[in-house]
Amino acid sequence: MASFYHHVTFVKVDTERLRSTAAAASIQAIPAFRFYKNGECLEFFSGYDPSRLQNTVTQYAGLSPAELKKQADEKSPYKYFPLKVYIEFKDTKALPKISAKILELNEKKVAAGDELALSASSVAHLNGLFTKLTDTTRWHCQDIEASEFAMISNLLLWPPQDRFPVIDLVALLIHHPSAQSHYTAACRAGREDNIFDILVASLLDENVTEVVGNVLTSWKFIANAFVWSGSRACLYDLFDLVMDVAMLHSKHTSKFVRPAVAAALLNLCVCAREQDDVDKLRQLATLLLQLLGDDQPRVVAHALQGLGTTAFNKDPVKDLIRTANDPFSCIQPASLATDESKEMLRDLQKMIA
Repeated sequence: MASFYHHVTFVKVDTERLRSTAAAASIQAIPAFRFYKNGECLEFFSGYDPSRLQNTVTQYAGLSPAELKKQADEKSPYKYFPLKVYIEFKDTKALPKISAKILELNEKKVAAGDELALSASSVAHLNGLFTKLTDTTRWHCQDIEASEFAMISNLLLWPPQDRFPVIDLVALLIHHPSAQSHYTAACRAGREDNIFDILVASLLDENVTEVVGNVLTSWKFIANAFVWSGSRACLYDLFDLVMDVAMLHSKHTSKFVRPAVAAALLNLCVCAREQDDVDKLRQLATLLLQLLGDDQPRVVAHALQGLGTTAFNKDPVKDLIRTANDPFSCIQPASLATDESKEMLRDLQKMIA
């Protein structure tokens, strides 16, 4: 954020070392954020809330020069597109269930003498990792250790039928700043623990995808990875592969998988629009048109918003949608379950008229 808002000064204070400074600022919980202008504290809040942080910076500092230009170029008369934020799956309350399932599976492996079973020390690392992830207020000051990342890599070697709680863990882990740094570095260096390559490529493995839980949690991971700039760049480099697996799973028989695929595609639309990549926006629109006939309302809503996001102010994408054979006739009335979806359809029709 500091690199984006060049006209704002960002200062990070180590409250463990500068306790007097923390006390003077009435810091009682971390992370805490104070906003000053001309020496006056304008606002103060505690807790890990990226959206509130972004909105508050914008409120008091105004948009960055780049954002002002982009906003002028993209002033929209439509309520729901183009989408400019990323959808995420982030339920840290599920961590105890994920932990319990992994430990249950590991106990069975220990009893069977399986060489892939976690050792006692690795189990301790696992418990420590879950403790760190549960306390989101300390994410900014608690690093994930190399031994903990190694333990996760070992867990991903488990047989496909046992892997889904591990992928579910990774889908939440990718939100942690330390995990972002680690996995982004692995991606850029081409290391074997490049989690993006591992999970996206695994979606083409029939042995892995036979387990619905593997498919669902992998798509949650892909959607979540788009929220952060480092992992977003890594996934965007895998655009063609992501599109291939999305095409494959957009017709999945599970009613839970298809909405997760559509959510990840919507995030990919936002990313491609940020890159102003018209060719990729056209490819996305082509796939999203195929999702409009789905019987899941969330899939159709994501597809409509994705189409509006790809087409807004992009004539080549509008032309592609226009030339499709009656593209909206396949939408089932029951799939337009909300007023938001109905409004998105009306606005999309207006946009391409």
